[in-house]
Amino acid sequence: MTRIDGWETILVEKIEGARRRPFSWGAHDCATWAMDVRAALTGLPSAAEAWRGQYSTARGARRWLKRHGWRDLDALAAGIMGDPLPRVLAARRGDVVMFRGAMGICIGELAAFAGPEGFVLVPLADCQTAWRA
Repeated sequence: MTRIDGWETILVEKIEGARRRPFSWGAHDCATWAMDVRAALTGLPSAAEAWRGQYSTARGARRWLKRHGWRDLDALAAGIMGDPLPRVLAARRGDVVMFRGAMGICIGELAAFAGPEGFVLVPLADCQTAWRA
C-alpha cells in the first residue's frame, strides 16, 4: 500500500491526538482509531465509516461484527486488508497490528492501541498479526 507524503508527521499527530482523546465505543475505540490512522497515512477512505456510531459498548461491537458476518475483529481486519504479513516483526511504523483481539498501529518496537483504560503501548513482538497499511 502506498503512503502519502508526510505520513510520518501524520502518524505522530494521530498518536498524540489519541493520547488526549477519551475512549468511546464506536467513535474512538481500537478498530476505529486504527482504521482512521490507516486512512490518514494512505489517503484512502476510512473503513471505520462502516461502523462508526453503530454501537456504544463492547457487547454492541461484538454484535455489529456478527451481524455483518465477521466472527471477530481479526476476521474483519483480514477482510479489509487481505492476507497478513508473514511475520509480525516485519511490520513497519504505521502498519496495522492485532494484540489479544484489539486492533492497533505499529509505532516501531511498540504497538499503540486506543483502549477503555486509555492509550496502551504493547511490545510489537507480543502482537499476533500485522498487515501492511
